[in-house]
Amino acid sequence: MYQLNVVPAENQQIEYNHNERVTGDLIDLRSAIATSGETNTPRPVSIALGSQYETRTFTVNPPHPRGTIESVPADGAVSISGNDITDLDDLETHYLVYEPHYNEYTGAPTTVLEHTLLYNDFEGTNLSVADQMMIGDNSVFIPLVDGDLSESGSGTTAVDVESLEGPQTETIDQDVVIELPTTDTEMWTSGTDLPAGATVSPNPDTGHVTITLDGDVFDEVSIARVGVGGEYGEDQLGDFGESKSQPDPTQTFAVEFDDPPPITEGDEGVELITTVTDNETDEQIENASVDFSKQNNGKIHIDRPRSDERTDEVGEATAVVDAVSSGSTTIYGSSGDSSTGLSLEIEESGQEPGFSALEATAGGNINAIEFAYTPTGGLTDPSIDFAVYDGEDVSGTELDSGTDSNPDVDSENILELDGFSSSDTDPPVTIEVVLTDDNVDVVCTGTITDNTDEISIEDGGIDCTSDTADSEFSTAIDDTNEPVVEGETVEVETIVENTGDKDDTQTVELEIEDHGIVDSTELSLESGESEPITVAWETDDGDADTDIDATVSSEDDSDTVQVTVEAEPDPAFFDVSIEETNSPVVEGQTLEVDATIENTGDETGDRTVELETDDEVRDAVGVELEPGESTTVILEWDTVPGFWFFPGDAGTYDADVQSGDDTDTTTVVVEES
Repeated sequence: MYQLNVVPAENQQIEYNHNERVTGDLIDLRSAIATSGETNTPRPVSIALGSQYETRTFTVNPPHPRGTIESVPADGAVSISGNDITDLDDLETHYLVYEPHYNEYTGAPTTVLEHTLLYNDFEGTNLSVADQMMIGDNSVFIPLVDGDLSESGSGTTAVDVESLEGPQTETIDQDVVIELPTTDTEMWTSGTDLPAGATVSPNPDTGHVTITLDGDVFDEVSIARVGVGGEYGEDQLGDFGESKSQPDPTQTFAVEFDDPPPITEGDEGVELITTVTDNETDEQIENASVDFSKQNNGKIHIDRPRSDERTDEVGEATAVVDAVSSGSTTIYGSSGDSSTGLSLEIEESGQEPGFSALEATAGGNINAIEFAYTPTGGLTDPSIDFAVYDGEDVSGTELDSGTDSNPDVDSENILELDGFSSSDTDPPVTIEVVLTDDNVDVVCTGTITDNTDEISIEDGGIDCTSDTADSEFSTAIDDTNEPVVEGETVEVETIVENTGDKDDTQTVELEIEDHGIVDSTELSLESGESEPITVAWETDDGDADTDIDATVSSEDDSDTVQVTVEAEPDPAFFDVSIEETNSPVVEGQTLEVDATIENTGDETGDRTVELETDDEVRDAVGVELEPGESTTVILEWDTVPGFWFFPGDAGTYDADVQSGDDTDTTTVVVEES
C-alpha cells in the first residue's frame, strides 16, 4: 500500500514543486530576453528541465521527471507601420516552449513565452503567469527571438541569451501599428495589462493581434534580435532607427526589493522600492534602467513606471502600484543581467462594493445631467449604466442613457447625459443607476426622483444595495460502465445542478486516483438548471486494479465512486497432456492415445486436436472448452500390416498430440504381424 499510495503522492508533490521552480526560471529567461539590449555579452540563464525523486530503500521510484525547452518558429511575421516606417513587415521571431514530462503530476501545463508574455497552456485553457514587458509607459522594446534551441533532460541546463542585432530605436510622434503573431489572441486582449495609449485588437483568422500606439503618448520604438540556442539567421533590422550605445559589458547587476508595506485592496499609489547594486563591488548603481512587470492575475495595477525607470544616486528605483483586489500576486523587477520577484499579499478592504460618492448636477430646465461617481469596495471589472426618465418612476419615457464600461475604481469618474433638451420634459425626472461586476458577484441598483428644475444630488444620493447572488454547482454521480478491461474507457455519468441563484459557467473535472485529472468539460447552467454529463477515463495497460477512486468535481462540490479495471483476459489456451496408450500393438490393430485437454485461458475457445506420427496426421477431433474446463479425448491410428513387397507400419514412433497451442509426445511401438 505504501508503494501504491504514498510513493506516488510524495513524487507528485516533488513534481509540483519543480513546476513552480521552473516557472521562476522561465520568468528569469523572459527578463533576460526583455533586457538583452543592455549588454553585448551572452547572459546564461539556468533552466531546471527536470527534478530528482528522493532515494528510497524499500520502495521503487519511476524514472526521474524530465522536461524539454525548445524554440518554435512563430506562425507569421512581426510587422511595424506608421510614422514613415517602411520595410518592416516580415520580421521573423520564435516562441520558447517548456514541456514537462512528469509521472504523477499529469495535469501540469506547457509554458509558453511569446513576445515577453509568459503563460501556461492547460491543454487549450491558457492562464497568464507574468505580464508582457514589451510595451512600457512611453516606449516599446520588441525582441525578435532567433535560434535553434532544443534541450531535454532531468537536470539543469544553461540557456545563453545574447544580443545579435540592435537594439535600434526609432523616435516617433505619430501613431504606430504593430502586428504580432500569437498562439492565443485572447491572451493579448484580456490576459495583459497594457498602459495608456496602447490599444489591442485581435485578428483570430490570421493568428495576429494588432497593437496601436498613440503617437502623443509614446516616444520611441526599439527592436533587437535576441539569440538563444545558436544557429542564427540573417540580420533583419536594416536601416531602422539608430543603434543604442551599450554599457560596460563587464558590469553585472543585482536587483533586490525592499520589504513591502501592508497593502489593502483599494490602496492607491503604493510604493515598492528596488535597489540595484554591482555584483562585483556591491556598490549601488546610479542611472541603471529598471523594468517592472507583474503576475497577471488582476490583483495589482502598475501605475508607473512599466519600463526604463532610472535608479537615483543611491541605486533605488520605485514602482507605484494600485491594489485592485485581495489575494496573492508577484511584481518583478529587472535590470541588466538580473531580475527578481517580490511576493505581495493584498488584504481585503472590508468595504462593501458600491459607490463611495455619487453626485448628479443639472443646469436650469434640465437639459443635461453630469454624473460624478466613485465606485469602490474591491471591484475589478465594474460597469455602470445611467438612465434618465420623464416622470416619477422608470415607467416614464426614457430621455437618455449612457454606460461607463470601464470606470476607474476608487477614483472619480465623469459621465454626461445630454441627449435631450428642456422641451423634452418638465419635473419630475427619475434617474436610474445600475452597477455590475461579475468578478465580485455584485449588482448595485438605485433610483431617485427630483421635482425641481435644477437637480442637485450630493453625498451618494442614490442608495445602492448589493446582490450577493452566487452559483452552486452540485455533482451527483449517477452511473458508470465499470468494470472495464484495460484499454477500454471508463465512463462516469454525472448529474450537475446549479442550486444557486446565479447563472454561471464552470469546469467539471474527472480525477482518477493516482492518475490526476483525466477529463474535463465546461458547463453553463442557469439558476435551478441541471444537466447530465459523461466524463471518461481512457485506461491503458497496467491500470488494472479494484476500488479505484473516480471523483467528479465542480468548483463547489464533488462526488466519488469506486471503479474496477480488470486485467486484459488471456485468450483460450488448450493444454495437452497424454495420459496413456495401448502401445505396443501389432500391425493391423488400432493404436489408441488417451489425452487430457484443458483450457487454461480466460476465454472460451475451440481447437482441433490431432494425433501425428512421422509428420502425418493419423486422427483429429474438434474440442470446445470454457475457461478452466477440461476433457479427455481418445485419438486412434488404424495401423496397416505389410503385404508382399509393401512394408507395413511396424516400427517405433514419436506420437504427438497437438492442439495448436500445446503439444505432448510419447513413444509408441507397432510390431510386425
